[in-house]
Amino acid sequence: MNTDDLIAVLETALSQIHGLDTARSADLSVDVRETLVNHELGKEILPVLEAQPEWSGKAPMINVLNGFSGFQSQFVTPILVREARQRQSSKDAVNWLQKVMGTESGTGLVVQTLWGLAPTEDLCLLEGVDLLPFNSLPHSRQKAQLMQAEWLHGARLPLPPFAWEPPSAALVAKIEVRPFLVDASLVEKVPISESPHPHLLLDEIRLCLAIEGPSIILPGPSWFQYVDPDLEAALLGAGTSFSHQEVLPLQVPQAPAVDLSDAPTLVRAYTELTSTVKSRVHTALTRLHQAVTRREPADKALEISIALETLLVNTPGEHTFKIALRAAMLGSDNVEERMANRAIIEAAYGMRSGLMHSGHSATSVTVKGQGKRTAVDVISEAGKITARVIKRIITEGGFPEWNQFELSNGTRWK
Repeated sequence: MNTDDLIAVLETALSQIHGLDTARSADLSVDVRETLVNHELGKEILPVLEAQPEWSGKAPMINVLNGFSGFQSQFVTPILVREARQRQSSKDAVNWLQKVMGTESGTGLVVQTLWGLAPTEDLCLLEGVDLLPFNSLPHSRQKAQLMQAEWLHGARLPLPPFAWEPPSAALVAKIEVRPFLVDASLVEKVPISESPHPHLLLDEIRLCLAIEGPSIILPGPSWFQYVDPDLEAALLGAGTSFSHQEVLPLQVPQAPAVDLSDAPTLVRAYTELTSTVKSRVHTALTRLHQAVTRREPADKALEISIALETLLVNTPGEHTFKIALRAAMLGSDNVEERMANRAIIEAAYGMRSGLMHSGHSATSVTVKGQGKRTAVDVISEAGKITARVIKRIITEGGFPEWNQFELSNGTRWK
């Protein structure tokens, strides 16, 4: 790269800035006006940049883990102008460009923001994966946008009321990205990401965290950023993405003070499950979270029944007795608690059957040994029992051998 030529043409372009500034319409926002100035001055630099060997006949792009950000000459020139203005030095801006073009790999962060969880301090869940209070996130353009009330309240996104406030927490995965730069002609040959994809891993961890309670923890905007601000400055824009949620509440209850001391152990145990076990557990986690998120008790009962059947039986058919018994045994070692839990699960299945076979959603149900109770209370307890069942299977590393488990009164797992 001929740095002297680039510095000289950049200095010439910057000398014209005052005339451009006064020529711009005063009714434009400062950000828009600055962007227009950078693009206008960048036109002066483009021929010189295109003559450099790094761009001559080439189209560099920056790897952003699940895609690529353009770093072709027409995109670089306005960014170079911006850097020169911010650094107040054409030489420093060109040195920055040299650094970016010489980078082979970079450390990045995959950020998944959350509503419904309010940690008070940073917590390491896995090697390279942390749970942070939202305010503890490192600076990024995406975080700054989410802190702006007009961005959340504006018409940019059809968000439910709970999303009118910034998220309260974030899961962050640290990833090493290699190669950093790729020519546009070769992007299809670059592996998208390691397996499992960090975004999928963070969503699975979100569901594991929601077991406590169980509670509603919803994903907010997610993004990728580079740790090195020089590399981050080379990216076009500040893209965010939203994951689709089949069931959304109008409001998320204020994030409770949840004990997260066991969370690292639970998350690690989940990631170590075999693929077959993990698939079933993930389904159960998803259904339990949807149960907590839904409004009507009978709808919640239907989701809970799917979660339990996914884990506790292997064949289709009528399994209410078996599921209630196994859930009760997995959820407690105390005989009285087991009897109460079994009655709750049986009552929840009765609510599910009423909805499925008659369209009836009861407001109260009779629980064996407990008399008449509200449907809301019954399904709340059923959700807690289901959470304990899922947690037990995760921490044990899989399913028991059911014959031995039942005949030994739950004392033998295998």
